[in-house]
Amino acid sequence: MPLARAAAGFEELEARWDLALTELVLAEALLTAGRAGEAERRLARATVEFERLRVPRELEQARALASTLRASHGEPDGVRART
Repeated sequence: MPLARAAAGFEELEARWDLALTELVLAEALLTAGRAGEAERRLARATVEFERLRVPRELEQARALASTLRASHGEPDGVRART
């Protein structure tokens, strides 16, 4: 998958924001493809980095996708099932 290769390249370059943004886009694509578990892992990594970088716009996008992901699992917004 080209996005996964891009993420690996940004990680190698230590381009944190670029990596997190790519992880976010990849999480959206994975969720659309029905791969929610993998999307959740990518989204979690992106969210942590956006919090660290203090980028509110991207962090809001990540939180919106997290809400969508929770809804796809049938979880109420703001509540996460234990795994």
